[in-house]
Amino acid sequence: MFKPLAIAAVFLTATVLVAEEAAPPMGPQLTWYGYAQYRLRGQLISNAYDTAGKDFTAKNYLNQIGYYLGAKVKVNDKVSMQFQAGNDWAGSEEVSVYSNNWANENDTSRVVKSYTDTVLSKRMGAKFPTKEGLYPYFHLAFAKIDFGFLYVVAGIQPMTNNGPMDLMERSLTATENKMPSYANAALIQWIVKANNSMAGLKLGAPILKSDLKLDASLFTTVSEPRTMTSASTNLSAVLAVFELPLAWRALTVIPQGVAVINKRYAAATGTADNEFGAGLSVAYALNDRVSFNGNFGMTAIDNANTKPAMAPDTAMAGMIGGVGAAVKCGPGILNVDLKYGSNENTKRDSTRSTNIFADFKYGWDVNRNFTMMPRYRIFRTTFAKNDLARESALESRPELIFTGKF
Repeated sequence: MFKPLAIAAVFLTATVLVAEEAAPPMGPQLTWYGYAQYRLRGQLISNAYDTAGKDFTAKNYLNQIGYYLGAKVKVNDKVSMQFQAGNDWAGSEEVSVYSNNWANENDTSRVVKSYTDTVLSKRMGAKFPTKEGLYPYFHLAFAKIDFGFLYVVAGIQPMTNNGPMDLMERSLTATENKMPSYANAALIQWIVKANNSMAGLKLGAPILKSDLKLDASLFTTVSEPRTMTSASTNLSAVLAVFELPLAWRALTVIPQGVAVINKRYAAATGTADNEFGAGLSVAYALNDRVSFNGNFGMTAIDNANTKPAMAPDTAMAGMIGGVGAAVKCGPGILNVDLKYGSNENTKRDSTRSTNIFADFKYGWDVNRNFTMMPRYRIFRTTFAKNDLARESALESRPELIFTGKF
């Protein structure tokens, strides 16, 4: 009796193995996520002037909107991808009736480029209303392959500030060989402008995988493409970001170095001025209710190799530092963040300007997928002594924020 049973068992096992081999491979595993936020914002503005005129005050009421929809894709054991599209979700965008893609009858700056409209505009000088919809775009669109000892990430990928990136955001907007200024870096942060992402290529490798975890990564991209001619070189500006994340128990430290090679380039002489920055971020969880964080960064660039004849020497230096804390209290979490930043031309006296930023917010998850958050921010600027027109600027920004997420 046992012999037929054994034969049946062997046959059944063989059938299962053959079926598994014949079965098509499992398809990509897809995980959706999303975010929609609406803000009720007040602005209280007070500017102090020196010789330019009387002091200025203003009060504004605004509504802001932010949103995105994303998907994480596990293609196989080594390859993953992620896509995320929306508007400027981190800083949000101002709301008006035209945000719904209505035609703005008050803005007739654009000629609609259909044949009929073009002919009419030429005959009658007519122009047509614009549309100002909040058009979504991709914050993330990248592929990652992980070999274990090495990983590669290609595309629009996560890029967070770990010290100097708040300063670099100010610099990266100064294109076409303009000398960057790091003013207001503490007020207009990397996440607000970049939505914590950037297009490029990253190579990374885990160094330690025990209780002490240590990784290393190098990200690179072209920050400003330039066109070379047969008469002279005109090299593109290349951005490189190096990170060395270290984690041990409740402590995380991430040193970050940044360089923009050929930030300024003199095509006539083939010489360049490069920009460098460095800093780090620190996070420590005291317990499951209280955590602390901090960051520090510095950046610098001069015009020693690219200044035109008779132009003054310029050497810009930026510094930023901040501390923060998150505390679980009551039904929600209280977050406090403080930042200080400065900007200075070290080749000239009385050029130092400073910023102070304070952020207080309390997030209450009324549901695991819905948060209500009162928030209050302060933006303070003290202008350089050689700025005879301005002394200081202060903005207070109370908000009530509603956020849904999944």
